[in-house]
Amino acid sequence: MNKKEIIKNLERLQGIRPDKNFSQKSRLAIIQTPFTPTLHEKVTFDSATAGLHAYTVSDLFSTTFRTVMVASATLAVLAAIYFAIVQLSPLFLPGLNRDRIVAEADMINSTINVQLSHLQRFEQTSKESAAALKEITANNPSHLNETIIKDEQEKINSLVPSSDNTSQDVNDILKAISQ
Repeated sequence: MNKKEIIKNLERLQGIRPDKNFSQKSRLAIIQTPFTPTLHEKVTFDSATAGLHAYTVSDLFSTTFRTVMVASATLAVLAAIYFAIVQLSPLFLPGLNRDRIVAEADMINSTINVQLSHLQRFEQTSKESAAALKEITANNPSHLNETIIKDEQEKINSLVPSSDNTSQDVNDILKAISQ
């Protein structure tokens, strides 16, 4: 092969490109390969542990302190919510207090009983009033009825020892009333 043929072959080979899948697989394989220095390369402790984080005692306590503080703050918030629900909600929402609901129900029940007794008394007095009004509006009230007056006169005469004058006076009074 002469020089011209070699240059032509190199130019032709220079145009060859790898397939996309092959490129990606090769790149990932190269990146994932860990670095292992050879005996001839100089590796220091700092370069070998560059990606590692060393924890010190102060870091450990500060991390623990932060964790305890976050947990304490969370508990404080939960305690405040509990206090607000249990202690303060009856002040703002009286319907949530069971004891007050029971006391209010008892009060309403006693009020209803009192009102029912008033209704029963009103019914009784209305019946008595209606009877009295009927008697008054009748043409001849029963207390001026002659038969009732005669019956009462006989009862009085039978109870009281009568003298003729007293009995005559009573009879005159009763006759005057009946007229």
